[in-house]
Amino acid sequence: MNADSIQDSTRYVVNTLHRGGILPGNRMEMGRDVYLDSGADVRGGVWCSSLAVSGPNVNVTDAVYCLKSARIEAEDAVETDGEVTFGSCFTSSESLVIREGSPVVRFMSDIYTSQLNISNAFVYGNVFADRAVIRDSIVLGCVFSQSNLDIERSLVSTFSTDRAKIGEGTSLLFPYAVANKDIDLQAPVRVLTFYSLNGSEREQAGGELVLLDEDDIIAVTVEDDEEENQEGERRIYCLSMMERILDSEQLVEHLKLNKKFIECLSLQGNLTANARPRYLETTLQSLESALWDVLRGDQTSSEQRANVSIRELMARLSS
Repeated sequence: MNADSIQDSTRYVVNTLHRGGILPGNRMEMGRDVYLDSGADVRGGVWCSSLAVSGPNVNVTDAVYCLKSARIEAEDAVETDGEVTFGSCFTSSESLVIREGSPVVRFMSDIYTSQLNISNAFVYGNVFADRAVIRDSIVLGCVFSQSNLDIERSLVSTFSTDRAKIGEGTSLLFPYAVANKDIDLQAPVRVLTFYSLNGSEREQAGGELVLLDEDDIIAVTVEDDEEENQEGERRIYCLSMMERILDSEQLVEHLKLNKKFIECLSLQGNLTANARPRYLETTLQSLESALWDVLRGDQTSSEQRANVSIRELMARLSS
């Protein structure tokens, strides 16, 4: 393959090692489109109008900012061996689309976009979008969607949205998720609250997995400080296992440990060697493999629902 090529300040094509970022050198280049073909290894950040990634084997070490849209797909829609990795925050003002059949796309930090439609992605940070469609993906952080959220065959820590449509094979790490107006639960949701993200404890991952159904959607009245709300309160809908397990200090501590672990993963590029936990370097690959196995596991196994009484469960938590 040829080295980088720049064509009349409107297009930048990379298909090999690129030392340094792809940044505009003048005002005209601020609207330049960037194309990262298979083999592109950008040792810096990217600023562009639109971004097109034809993987696999594409890497960008620093932040990406797209004035318009970003699209990621397999090269020739056939080759999927290898990966696409973005090492820092990813911002795409209009949209971010990962086409089905793409190689695994890894985001090591947060995603910011208006319209999100991703498949076969692993996100270590949070997702912030106006509308979001998530398929066959894992988001270790939270998903915040201003309007609609559509999830299927995916695992997320939790979500906060206006309306949620939850399809088959959806899992949560946290024991709750929130929607302002509606939660359309088309299939039971697996809650992996007791699943440990820390590799040293992952052998205990066979613990209780709880299935949540429509009976676990509760309406909660909350105070609203918005001036336009004359009543001073509003109702939100919460998908939660709290009523099943009540209040457990051990559960809270377990969630805090998982939350701290996720924060370390998302911020690892900004941590000094002394501040970075030792297990981070050896955990990432095994964590991804373990969570993919959990996501793609048997969706109907009776082991996914706790088969003990609430008294037995609480006694176990308090021991």
